[in-house]
Amino acid sequence: MSREDLANIAGIATESTIRMLSDLKDEKLIEIQSGKITIINYPKLLALRN
Repeated sequence: MSREDLANIAGIATESTIRMLSDLKDEKLIEIQSGKITIINYPKLLALRN
C-alpha cells in the first residue's frame, strides 16, 4: 500500500501521513523496510490513541 493510499484511508493529507510515519519510526514504535511497516512496540503505540 502506498503512502498516498494510507493517507486516503485515514482521511488525511499524504504529507501528514509521511510525517506521522516518520515520527512513529523516530519513537521506535514502528520499523519501515522496503515499504513494509512493522509494529515493534504495540503497547506504546496503542497507548497513543488514548
